[in-house]
Amino acid sequence: MNKYNEFYITDYGALADGKTDCTKFIQQAIDDASECQGVVKIPAGNFLTGYLKLKAHTTISGVKGWSYRANGGSILTLNDKNAPCLLDITNAYGCSIENLCLSGNDKLGDNIHGIATIREDEEELFEEDTPRIEGVRVSDFSGDGVHLQRIWCFSVRHNMLGFNKGNGLYIKGWDGFIMDNWFSYNDGAGILSDKEVSALVLNANRVEWNKVAGFKFINPISINIVGNAFDASGGPAIDLNNEKGQRSINMTIMGNTFQRNGMPLRRDESVGESCHIHLTRAMNVVIQGNTLYEAIDDCGNRDMVCPKTGLIIEKLKDCVIKDNVMMNCATENVVIDRGNHEDGNVIEIKGSTKAKAGVWIYPFFEE
Repeated sequence: MNKYNEFYITDYGALADGKTDCTKFIQQAIDDASECQGVVKIPAGNFLTGYLKLKAHTTISGVKGWSYRANGGSILTLNDKNAPCLLDITNAYGCSIENLCLSGNDKLGDNIHGIATIREDEEELFEEDTPRIEGVRVSDFSGDGVHLQRIWCFSVRHNMLGFNKGNGLYIKGWDGFIMDNWFSYNDGAGILSDKEVSALVLNANRVEWNKVAGFKFINPISINIVGNAFDASGGPAIDLNNEKGQRSINMTIMGNTFQRNGMPLRRDESVGESCHIHLTRAMNVVIQGNTLYEAIDDCGNRDMVCPKTGLIIEKLKDCVIKDNVMMNCATENVVIDRGNHEDGNVIEIKGSTKAKAGVWIYPFFEE
């Protein structure tokens, strides 16, 4: 047994030359570390690898040297077009992934994720997962940066999840802390949950230039979205929707900043409406103390001022929308209210836009 419970992959034969397939060397280090709840150490350099399976109560740790646009420090680069993901954390209870770059080739295979739990939709869970993903750059995968399928208890902090063909983070699960991350330039959403999600805390994230949406949740329950910065989403910055007729329940959206969402440069026919927030069929939701602003694209193209609308709302019950700063929040409408609300709402929209001051479009009425 290793004296310090540290297992260096280079001691097993891994080479940081970006050419040698290091899969078996890294997996052996993981297997050995799992016997003593040890740490797999990844030195600085570029290590080619295929599919890896992390084990319970094991840490994989590197040297954090990455920047916004480039990998650096300890890099694991995918070389297997048939892998479901680079790093599988299914049933790796209490594992940690820290200070690494996981790099995929988005032309290498289809729907390959960076980090993933791989479970069936109805698989029974017997124990909290509690993985910790911290200080990791996950980029250029053909699937999602991080894909958590039926996850129970997790934290995603201080990461860069960007430039993936899927979403930055996909969640089907419960009880998560998502803080201080970049979600940038993903072809899906920054964060997507399209099936089932509850009990999330999302604080102090930078969410920008994602094609479909910033955060997109269908039928979420008990979500706190506080103190995030949303910029240049292709669709809404926050899209709370439901395609099954149920409700989004018990949510707080407070203290966030929104600018130039519904960005035409990021839009196509599959992307949602041009607005900052889209809220439909929701109950017990508070939207308060946010700032919403239209803005121009980085290249100064006046045709790219967006969004068209600040808020789009429909079918609300017992919701509060008030005390948001909405001066110049959109090019056309402050709010599109499609109605069909139930009793108990407090909706106070104040503000104006450059194009049409204080416009509120109510259903069946046109300007």
